[in-house]
Amino acid sequence: MSISRALDIPLRDRNTLFLAAGYAPIYADSTWDSSEMQSVTRALKRVLAQHEPFPAVVMDRYWNVLITNESAPRFFNCFIDLAARQRSVEGPRNILHLMFDPNGMRPFVANWEDTAKGLFERVYRESIGRVVR
Repeated sequence: MSISRALDIPLRDRNTLFLAAGYAPIYADSTWDSSEMQSVTRALKRVLAQHEPFPAVVMDRYWNVLITNESAPRFFNCFIDLAARQRSVEGPRNILHLMFDPNGMRPFVANWEDTAKGLFERVYRESIGRVVR
């Protein structure tokens, strides 16, 4: 599997390669809130708490919000009603939906064109596996 390492293929995708080759997956694929991830979740919550009084969120690879610090909802509620939005939108809270929705944060971003371009570029890089540029 040195090819997958050289190509920087994510671990969950390497498991798919193992299965295709007739081998069992070797990398754990736990959810963020599973018992195996408790120490990581505690560490993330500590980082979020230390980030106060500034808003901070932890997202998954699909930009779904997993956890926030106490300042994040207060910040977003200055612009939109998060509770009403959560009732009207099915599924997890998603930062990209929140940013691009004309009824979300979009009207409150002064340099929307630049922000949208940057977000599109970031999503594209992530979709092809090149997160850092």
